[in-house]
Parts: sequence; structure tokens; C-alpha cells
Amino acid sequence: MHADVAILGTGPAGVAAALCLRRHAPHLCVTLWTGPHRLASGGETLPPNLLPLLRSLGLDEAVRVRGFEPCFASAAAWGGPQPEANEFMFHPEGLGWHLDRDAFDAILLEAALARGVRLAEGIPEAWSRSEGRWQDSRGAGPRAVLDATGRRALFASRQGARRLHDDRLVAVGIRCDFSKGGVLPGPLVEAVPFGWWYSCPSAQGGYLACMTDADLAREMRLREPEGFRAALKAAPFTARRIGAAPPGETPRLRAADSGLLDAVTGDGWLAAGDAASTVDPLSSAGIGKALRQGMVAGYALADHLRGDARALPKYESWVRAEHLGFLEARSEVYARERRWPSAPFWRRRTPIVPAAPSLERETALAG
Repeated sequence: MHADVAILGTGPAGVAAALCLRRHAPHLCVTLWTGPHRLASGGETLPPNLLPLLRSLGLDEAVRVRGFEPCFASAAAWGGPQPEANEFMFHPEGLGWHLDRDAFDAILLEAALARGVRLAEGIPEAWSRSEGRWQDSRGAGPRAVLDATGRRALFASRQGARRLHDDRLVAVGIRCDFSKGGVLPGPLVEAVPFGWWYSCPSAQGGYLACMTDADLAREMRLREPEGFRAALKAAPFTARRIGAAPPGETPRLRAADSGLLDAVTGDGWLAAGDAASTVDPLSSAGIGKALRQGMVAGYALADHLRGDARALPKYESWVRAEHLGFLEARSEVYARERRWPSAPFWRRRTPIVPAAPSLERETALAG
């Protein structure tokens, strides 16, 4: 399919880039390619500080009309045994929302299609670069490619990019009914000696997850229901949310580490969202980072296709600086929890910022 820009992946980063291109470079032909299906975890929220970002993309009204369940506060038992609440009602935007992620992604995609973005099914497995265009088996393709395929970074990895991991964090979680434990509405984070628990009830189905390192998850047998239930005893406020009903679903493990590609851009391509960099879920920054990075990637692509040789290097520098800033902020937040300094999970997070992240394969996280 002929296009100036091929965006691989229809999540927040890819759609934000497409919307940005349609607004600021409407002469370019932009095609979104559907990537691998994202496995929804549940329990995602849209905090109020993201509303200005949605507004800049022209999406805030569509999100409001969709009628997601409102989220008025979050809470954290961090640095001490008692949860402290963060009331969204004091934020200028008023409140956040519990997300039905599939519905949210559908809103983004509908907006892109309404603004003239094309849609193509299935990402080609092989593209080669020739005469300023990417080519597949069907012939001439796009002038530039944006990889927004999530953590797998399908296109970037085929260009030789590898992910640099800053930690080995994983999420071991289940969907859970919180109806019997009606305390502390909204998302709750609770620190424990081996990591932290995240729980969030919602009308679409609550989510409960233990966040720890991959090796600790194996030692504790968190992927087995018995091990999961045993670990939950260390988090009394989280356990109380599910009342007397123990989780019965088999826990699922997901990579949740922070990391960055060793090459975020190349000849005629760049990566955005989780394909470019990943952040600790503790930051609650995943969707916002993806939208913001997608927008900046859209500007970079427009400048690149206008002949600006500095556009892609400037974008790469920006992504790296953003990730470094995240690492510094992450270190400060983890430093506030000092109850278990000798526990492996917390001891590993003592350094402020690593001089250079270690290079490991993505598959090493799944163990």
C-alpha cells in the first residue's frame, strides 16, 4: 500500500502520531497498520492530568461522551503502614476515569480514521530500504515507518535494535471481584517486603497484581494460585479489598520493567510508546507517555519528510532525556520506602540512577 508514513500499531502512541501528522502535515498520506492484539490486564485508570493532553489531540470530548466510570481518588501505603489518599477532586480537571481499555483504544482509532488516516490489516514481516522508501514483497512502500508495536518493538528489533533493561520488574496479576471488600475506592498501591501490590476495582472488572522482580516471583511461586494467595497476606489493606473471596483465577505474568531501545531511530524509521521505552507502572505514566511520545514522533516524522536531517536525531535525544528523567524520578519515589532496606527487591533499587542499563533479552524477564 502506497503511503508516506506507515505507523505500525493502533495503540495510543501510534494513533497520537497519526493525529499529529494529519493536523500538522495534512499533505502526507498516513496508514495505520494493525499490530499484535494487546492483552488487556484491566485496572487501568486515566488520571485527570492527562485531560489537557487528550484535549490537545481533540479527543477529550469523545472520552467524556463515552461515559467511563469516574475515578475520584487513589491511595498508597508507601513509606508507612497506613494508606494515604490522593483526592482527584482537588485537581483542576476534577476527576479521572476507570478505563475500559479496548473502548478507549477504539475511540482513538475512530478519531484517526475520521481525520483521513488509512487502516491496513497485519504488519508485513519483511521490509527493506531502497531509494528512500521501504519495500515489501508487494513493491514500493512508505517513505518512513513508525514502530508503535509495544514492548516487542517488532520493526525496530528487525533493524537490529535491542532493549536495554533497567530492572526485572514483572506484574503477576488476575482479574478480581472486589465487591465483598468495599473499602478504599479507586486504585491502591501497598508496599510489601518483596515489592508492592496494585489493586483497582471498577465496573469492567477489578485487577489485582503483585509487582516484584522476575526471580522473586519464581521463588514465591506467584504464578500458582496458592503462592499468589500466600503472598497476598503481606498486604492487609489489599487483601481486605477482596473480602473473604480468594482469587481463583490462575495468575498471569507480564513484563513491567523499565527500559529503552539502544537505537530509537534509524534510516527512515523511529519508535514510540512502549516500543521505544517502558516505565515502571508505579509512575501511572504509561498511557500519558505513549500519547506524548506519539505526538513528538509525529512532529519528527513531518520534519524528517520535509528534509530536516536533524529531525530523527533530535527525537532520539529527546526520548533518551525523557527516560533519564523518569529514572531519576523513579529512584526518588522508591527511596521514600525505607522499611525493608535489606530485602532484595528494595536493595536493588537503592542506586539513584544506573550509569548504563544492563543489556538483556526480553525473554529473560518472562523466565
